[in-house]
Amino acid sequence: MPTRCPEKRLVGDVPIVSGEVGTGPYGLCHTVPAAMAGRQGVIVYGHGVFTMGRQDFNEPWPTSSLWSACAARSISVARRVNPFPGESLT
Repeated sequence: MPTRCPEKRLVGDVPIVSGEVGTGPYGLCHTVPAAMAGRQGVIVYGHGVFTMGRQDFNEPWPTSSLWSACAARSISVARRVNPFPGESLT
């Protein structure tokens, strides 16, 4: 079953897009290039972070900062939904 979201999603300025395998309308070959226009990277739901450089594979910005931002955001959201015992939501 394909995963699609009608809303634009971002982590900072990095877009999150669907990416089905194959060449259908939601295939990676269609969603990734459009999302990466003017950016150095994109997060593809279910696949991970895709980055690119103009010259070679050494140029893309470090993904560690993106992974850290995603982890911090996930923990923040999870704590609002299900706080640790004794943790205040205010």
